Amino acid sequence: MEPTGPAWLPIAVFFSTRGHAVYRVSSQKAADLRRFLSRHAKSNGIDADTLARLPLVDPDGLTPLTLPTGERAASDRRVRACDRLTMQAAEPKVRLKDLVRQLMPLTPLTGDLGQADLAVLEQWADPRALLRLGKVELTAVIVTELRSSV
Repeated sequence: MEPTGPAWLPIAVFFSTRGHAVYRVSSQKAADLRRFLSRHAKSNGIDADTLARLPLVDPDGLTPLTLPTGERAASDRRVRACDRLTMQAAEPKVRLKDLVRQLMPLTPLTGDLGQADLAVLEQWADPRALLRLGKVELTAVIVTELRSSV
């Protein structure tokens, strides 16, 4: 079986619980072989033919399927959810940094955005306003924000 999306798992469970040997193949290798066999077309028949030929092309590429226990499956779901939430939280930060770079190409914000960076951008996103603020006042705002975030 080629593990693409969540649809393969119930089918694998069905067959493995009934005593059949179920093997997982590398999605990358299957895609490469499919591309070679199909050239410009993709169909379920080509996919089935690809999966059937993969053991001939790369016998060591087959991995026997071992179904996780309930605890491990729950842990895997939590890890995937945590990863998804982390990525969702990072997207707005990346967008904000990109917008700052567009507005201020010579921005000093080159690393990760911290609380002090966000506080400065919240109050003085306009570079001209930031220049009018001056170094002393800007330093005071940054120090105050850093102390409050610790």
